[in-house]
Amino acid sequence: MKKTVLFLSVLFLISLVKLTSCSGSLLSDANNPEQDRFWPDRVNEVPSGFIALNDTRQKTEGILTAFFWSTNFVVQCSEIVTIFQTDVKNNEFIVMYNDEFYVNNDKFWEVYEYALTIYSQLNRIYDIGDEINIRGLMNGVRVIFQIEIHAVSLISNEDENPSIYEIKFNIEPQVQDNRILEFFSYIETTNGMIYNQFEFIDSGTVRIEVDDNATIETLVLSNPEMSLQMSSMQNSIRRVRIN
Repeated sequence: MKKTVLFLSVLFLISLVKLTSCSGSLLSDANNPEQDRFWPDRVNEVPSGFIALNDTRQKTEGILTAFFWSTNFVVQCSEIVTIFQTDVKNNEFIVMYNDEFYVNNDKFWEVYEYALTIYSQLNRIYDIGDEINIRGLMNGVRVIFQIEIHAVSLISNEDENPSIYEIKFNIEPQVQDNRILEFFSYIETTNGMIYNQFEFIDSGTVRIEVDDNATIETLVLSNPEMSLQMSSMQNSIRRVRIN
């Protein structure tokens, strides 16, 4: 988790430099006719309904990250998934005025509202029985995996060590049995220990062993890996309160 937070912070800082620097190589590139294709068009006045991109920084920090990628202007959410992308020459969305970037106010905050929804899911503490949404892919098509944890039960005797917990759940749309464990990241006990060795039982059941008769406090789910995730850097952590 610490590495993930560090990576997110570094990515945001890099993107912030790209968008707020008003000197050096950034403006040199923007003023270079050969590089013009990679930058928004310059205008003589700010179009009606546009705001300075720099003015959005304080409200959007940590919720979305905006940056230029080749000939595109890209916005990623807090899970490092691209949620908006447009050509830098899209004058209906972004322009340059006096060496500063301006974006369409209504359209930008529309993207922000969606990013805020993702940010809320990332930081929410879910309860057993709540519907949990995680974005992903199936057969190349974007889907929302809907996960519900039905129950977490101790199935071993109280004096047995390690304790065995059984987790009952449902995932829609259904995924192959050999991919189910990818959604289960780890559990944390009330004494702060972390365990991640889940055992697949069936398409709606997994088990996990916990030492020292500890009690599970939190179950942590995540986006599946490889072909079922939307981005190689996707970070769709979901926390479920057990006790």
